[in-house]
Amino acid sequence: MNSFGRVILIALFTASAAVCLGWNGQTGRDHQELFGDPWRSTEAKETGQFLSFYYFHPDGDGLYRFGKLGKVLTERFSWSVSGGELIIHFRNTGEKARTTYRVEPARDRRDVVKLTLAKDPRENRQSFSYFRDRPDRRAGRDPLERWQHVVGF
Repeated sequence: MNSFGRVILIALFTASAAVCLGWNGQTGRDHQELFGDPWRSTEAKETGQFLSFYYFHPDGDGLYRFGKLGKVLTERFSWSVSGGELIIHFRNTGEKARTTYRVEPARDRRDVVKLTLAKDPRENRQSFSYFRDRPDRRAGRDPLERWQHVVGF
């Protein structure tokens, strides 16, 4: 990955972490299964392929990105978990959504973890799954290496 792409990716993740308008009292120990790398719907590798992902920061801030690689839109949201439900408040629209969720290993790939939302607030589906590499499988790799194809944002 070239240094320009690396700078863009670092800026994206730093901005999402640094701009926290609505601290909701959660700590880095709460709901660790949600935060970390983004949860992707598909792994888009070429310009024009559809992608969407949720990124949950431990401070209760998050990003939802969607569109085609090379032209992606972003929505910021606040999130919390209460009573086993994920609560998302989209900042641009004011929309609030609640859904149950579960995190489990993907059946067909041992190196991937799956996040299933009972009703995805953005995809308007009864159930929708997002994926990411298992944390133990990422150890020792450059954390930006696996996102080099996302530079088209």
